[in-house]
Amino acid sequence: PWHSRLMAGGTDELRQAYRDAAAGAQSAPLVANREGRPVAPAEIVETLAGQLVHPIQWVRTLEFLRSQGVGRIVIFGPAKVMRHLLMKNGWSPSCVLSVSEPADLARAGGQAAEGDRT
Repeated sequence: PWHSRLMAGGTDELRQAYRDAAAGAQSAPLVANREGRPVAPAEIVETLAGQLVHPIQWVRTLEFLRSQGVGRIVIFGPAKVMRHLLMKNGWSPSCVLSVSEPADLARAGGQAAEGDRT
């Protein structure tokens, strides 16, 4: 039921979790799958909570990222389905990094810092 109205019961809790996790100013734009475009800081919480109950614009998101010169994608959380979708849409496996636990952050950060815009 992900990305459908069947998930409506979880949006308030997710919205609050995003508010609680707010860490400060953004250092890079957040591109939301719901819109397939960068989201203004004031719209982030509502847009991300809304992704739970609305269809996402996966192809539009990938096209936007390519148009901006993004060379790597970092997936947070379980990555099997996301990796498959990326490969299906022309991304090379070497350009997709998966972060499932905190220890993976250093690896992803180091690889992203090698010159690619992530």
